[in-house]
Amino acid sequence: MKKYLVIIILLSCVLNLYSQVRFEIMELNLFHITLNLQRNVWIEGEEDGPYVEFKCAIYNQSDRDIRIIPLESAVVALFNYKDVDYERYVLDREFINIDSLIIKSHDKIEFDLGTRLLLGTSLLEEKKEDYSMTLLRLLPTLRVHFKDSNLNLFSSRIWKVNIK
Repeated sequence: MKKYLVIIILLSCVLNLYSQVRFEIMELNLFHITLNLQRNVWIEGEEDGPYVEFKCAIYNQSDRDIRIIPLESAVVALFNYKDVDYERYVLDREFINIDSLIIKSHDKIEFDLGTRLLLGTSLLEEKKEDYSMTLLRLLPTLRVHFKDSNLNLFSSRIWKVNIK
């Protein structure tokens, strides 16, 4: 009986610790929503559809320091469009090449991520010039999943959206 009580207490401590960690998208920047495919000058990657840049923050509101391992982490953008779920891996060379990072108690870390949101999905159409309606439908469902050996977080909100 004592063994079960100890296990329950340990589980509640671990769950309580990680429930005090928040992951939020502070700013979402959208690039190449409308494409000018008629001109003779191409912007590199423009034909790959909209580019999304995430400015993220992980807040540690617990009384303990938390160690994250970006080098071993998986960061995925998740969204739904017309009842189909999509996943896109999100990269940031500077952040994911860090071996280990400590988030002090009551502190936060900020980092930037980015991806061609529709590249590799059935939503990217050849010769399509305007992705405005597609993005308007998928943005309310967009979130980011950060997972490493110590944390498994989903972004809880997007504070600001910019169209550039």
